[in-house]
Amino acid sequence: MYTARHQPSRQDIVILDPRWRDQVDYLRRLDRQDALVCPGCEQPVRVRAGRIKRWHFAHKHRANCPYQHESALILEARALLYQYLISIFEVEQVSIEKQVDDLHFPRQIDCWVEVAEYKFAYWIIDRRLPPDERATLTAAAKSVGVPFHWIFAAEMCREDQFLRHHLHLTTTEREFMVKSDYDIAWQTHFAELGKTLHYLDISNQTLTTYRNLFLRHRPQVFSGTPITTQLLELEVSTETGEFSHPGEKLKLSEKLHDQAVQQAQAEKRLQFAARFFNRTGNQVPDPSDSNGSELSEPLPSTRRARQPFGREVPCRVCGVVTADWVSYDGQTKTCLCRNCHSENEE
Repeated sequence: MYTARHQPSRQDIVILDPRWRDQVDYLRRLDRQDALVCPGCEQPVRVRAGRIKRWHFAHKHRANCPYQHESALILEARALLYQYLISIFEVEQVSIEKQVDDLHFPRQIDCWVEVAEYKFAYWIIDRRLPPDERATLTAAAKSVGVPFHWIFAAEMCREDQFLRHHLHLTTTEREFMVKSDYDIAWQTHFAELGKTLHYLDISNQTLTTYRNLFLRHRPQVFSGTPITTQLLELEVSTETGEFSHPGEKLKLSEKLHDQAVQQAQAEKRLQFAARFFNRTGNQVPDPSDSNGSELSEPLPSTRRARQPFGREVPCRVCGVVTADWVSYDGQTKTCLCRNCHSENEE
């Protein structure tokens, strides 16, 4: 664990806090006085501040404490995430191993950030969770009332061996996928909009995000767009805590602009169609008719009726002078009137 409680003052001490780097001797004195205890079981803890392993606290005696059985992967990922967050926010704004009373979390919240009136949390998942644990965790996170960001260990990411950018997702990953506005930035020609998953690689200190993940083959094969970035190059929203990779904000802005332009063009076409049909006296067709296919009933023809010619000449058959003729002979200055033409056809 990285947090211990100073028993006399009841204040929490985070050993990863940079302010304690030059005060490790003071922490060791508190250790010898049994003044540092576990926040969970209230049993004395020891300061582990060597040169090789990451600094941490450890129980002095075997105790039935849930914080004692956390995996090494979770602890290392938690420390890495905390160090990234304090590089973005003030140290006082970031908490590690946050304990929320009256809520049934399986363990402490990995990281918790409070910036002005905004609060958000991060939870690291390193294994498949059974259904009851998934339900408990989801309910507890919802009850807190702040944005929760789920981060999976990179060891859980299973890419398909043959299909590029395809993942085989466990039930846990599928249930904790989230919708993000950045999925729009990576939306392809498919109309369906997918979801987002984050994977933290401890050894490389990178975060890989799969955007616009959607189901390709039931029940677990999904495809999406992966983006991998070094932690220190990531951006994070100060209002929601959502991660974004370099260039994603610009890409999203351009995508939304293109969609707005397409929507404006569609509305302009509808307005033009409305003016045209109103001028001709016909009803504007509803684009939703027949599910976007051809209209169920043909529209009345808007083609104007043929008007007779203006030149009046005598008919070479009946001799009647008329302008309603079907053919005209320029040499004889005569025509074939419509009546004679109809009689010949009969």
